[in-house]
Amino acid sequence: MGFFSSLFNTFFSSSSSQKTVSYSKSSPNKFDDDNDYYDSYPQLYSDLSDCNLNYSDYTFSGKFTKTGRMRTKRHIRIFKDEDVLYSIIKLGYEQPITYSREIPSSPSTAQLDYLYDLALDHGNSVPAVLSFYDASALISRYVDHDRIPNPELFHFADEMHISVSYYSGKRMLYDIVFAQLDELNRTAFFIFCVYRDIDHSVSGNLNRCRYKDLFYSFAESVKDDSKFHKSLDENYYGADLRFFGSKYSQSLGYSLSGGSKRTYAYKQAKEFLISHGLI
Repeated sequence: MGFFSSLFNTFFSSSSSQKTVSYSKSSPNKFDDDNDYYDSYPQLYSDLSDCNLNYSDYTFSGKFTKTGRMRTKRHIRIFKDEDVLYSIIKLGYEQPITYSREIPSSPSTAQLDYLYDLALDHGNSVPAVLSFYDASALISRYVDHDRIPNPELFHFADEMHISVSYYSGKRMLYDIVFAQLDELNRTAFFIFCVYRDIDHSVSGNLNRCRYKDLFYSFAESVKDDSKFHKSLDENYYGADLRFFGSKYSQSLGYSLSGGSKRTYAYKQAKEFLISHGLI
């Protein structure tokens, strides 16, 4: 996992935010991934005017229903397709409720200088609108020679309330998603990735996979298997789940290494897939 990937993961460990997200293959701020090692997936964009994040943070005040007292300067994070007022009410508040969106942090001067240098080296331009986290994600894309992720993995992050920039590269996105999932979801996501790799499936969203229930039944079956979880925790970062084993990249001219196929966790997952006729 690259340095900037680790940095970005740390930045997003906080909780709380939103707006509706739309996707487009063309945009005035398009990040031009014209290097031949990038995938052909479209760059995704939010419809926010000041960033390319999949969430927004809000500050709100409201009457807390349990006590009948007003609470002020509370924070909430709203994701794609969520309604701000409804989400606040679900937290146990009632009218009168007021809220305002927090403006994302802007990139630092050092970030922008570094990003402009990297973009120039690749013959690209820097998007006109960036948050601090967007700039971090773009820098990581360049430094780690990262690819554009499958849009479905972004959809999964949206649905699981995992905070990301849509400029995140593939390795970074896998790292962030895997780190933010709880144990049961991590295990289901792991066997989903094993299945995808063996079956050559292009699906990127566990929640929309037709075998989702089976993957969660596997997660339940190994819930108390300390050997499995030790194997999973000690051998895999999120980026390792992009593929397993090694593969030769013609565009890069060398072999890439994915997650190990020799671990107890991998063998248990594969055995489950075989026993249920999925592979």
